Amino acid sequence: MMTGKCGRCDLRSELELLREENKQLKEELQRLRLKIFGIKPSKKKRNDSDSDAEVRKTKKHGPPFGHEGRARKRPTRVDRRVLLRFESCPDCGGDLSELQEPRVRYTEDIAPAKLFVTEHIIKQGYCPACKQVVYPDVAEAIGNRHFGVNFLLYITYLRYTLNLPYNKMVQLLNDTYQAGVSEGTLVDYIKLAAQVFGPEYERIKHDMQRQKNCHYDDTGQRVDGENRWLWVFIN
Repeated sequence: MMTGKCGRCDLRSELELLREENKQLKEELQRLRLKIFGIKPSKKKRNDSDSDAEVRKTKKHGPPFGHEGRARKRPTRVDRRVLLRFESCPDCGGDLSELQEPRVRYTEDIAPAKLFVTEHIIKQGYCPACKQVVYPDVAEAIGNRHFGVNFLLYITYLRYTLNLPYNKMVQLLNDTYQAGVSEGTLVDYIKLAAQVFGPEYERIKHDMQRQKNCHYDDTGQRVDGENRWLWVFIN
């Protein structure tokens, strides 16, 4: 039978193990920063007790005391106008004298989402000089892929900005857009995004290495069972 004292000993041992693992991960992160971007680790250290105090501190929800409320601004764009009027009084059925100034009210809603399907009619021509058939490429397409650039951008946003797992991304796309996609399809397109945006990534990395001042932030993410890092750089 395990005593309370032994149980506390086990918890202390587990805590020490977690602290050591956390220390190793931080050291690995600093090495990656220096290796990839040439950024030296910050010398400023946070007190563990201060960090624990921040976690324990409760934060009051809602606006601060005395905060002045603000109404939502009038929309700058109107997509549809609807005219509403009574031909007679709804209470007694009598005639109405229409007032000069109408009452205007705005409502905002989310339009039902659906996939936007485009049929491309591609005219072909034969060049006798080159002895080949020529035809224009589809600018909106990504090679021979079925889904276009906006689809690629959207799932990249879902994956790396909202940090959604693939099964939730599939559920969102199929429930909202009836896209008929699978997790395998999304994984394939995410890998494609790395190829498409690879040159831009290298350009940004090169520019940031040449900056006099560079602020950065990172967050860990598991990819195929391994630790990876997402970076944000501001100059």
